[in-house]
Amino acid sequence: MPAYFKSDLEKDQAKRLKELQRREELGALGLSDKERAALNDQFSGAQAQAAAQQKALIGQYSAQTGQPGQAALGMVAAGEAQRNLAAQQAQAVTQADIAAAEKQRQEMIDLQAALSEQKRARQEALVAPLTQGIEAFVGGQQFSQLMGTQKPGLLEQRQIKQAQQAADLAAQTAKNDAMVAQALAVSRMQQEWGLSPQQAEAFYKSSDWANLSPETQSYYTRIK
Repeated sequence: MPAYFKSDLEKDQAKRLKELQRREELGALGLSDKERAALNDQFSGAQAQAAAQQKALIGQYSAQTGQPGQAALGMVAAGEAQRNLAAQQAQAVTQADIAAAEKQRQEMIDLQAALSEQKRARQEALVAPLTQGIEAFVGGQQFSQLMGTQKPGLLEQRQIKQAQQAADLAAQTAKNDAMVAQALAVSRMQQEWGLSPQQAEAFYKSSDWANLSPETQSYYTRIK
């Protein structure tokens, strides 16, 4: 039977534990009425047998000695012995009842421990497939991250760094080219148009320069 179903043993143990707990609540742990009666009957039989033997001995002693007084004393002694035997019987039953109650309390402890362990095992059996699936999924994700983030990540970082360096170089080159073109244009406008450096630079930065044809701009900015 699958571990996630209660076994017949577990059901019997739970039933027994429930019965013992009910008896404990009622203060009825120990010997059952049937067990107590059987024990009392056992002691009563022994007591009756001992009393019969003592009576027979007293009668025999009285017949042999011819002394009735001695027989009376013997009867008193026999009665005292019977009372002592009855007290011993009661004490023995009480001790047996206490021992049975202690045994039943220990049985409850053992049953609770066994049922708890069986419940834990059943819960583990129920969640084991889910746990294994989660572990497999998480393990796969971690492996994917390991393969997709660590080793390729180093290469990707190098590629990003190289691309950034190339972009920075291109930007700096374009900036340098723009500065060279501006310097050439300003210089030629000063020479050919008779403009001051400030006037030539202002014209270069104005919309009038932007409106010139590309060929005219190239003429002033190219290196001859």
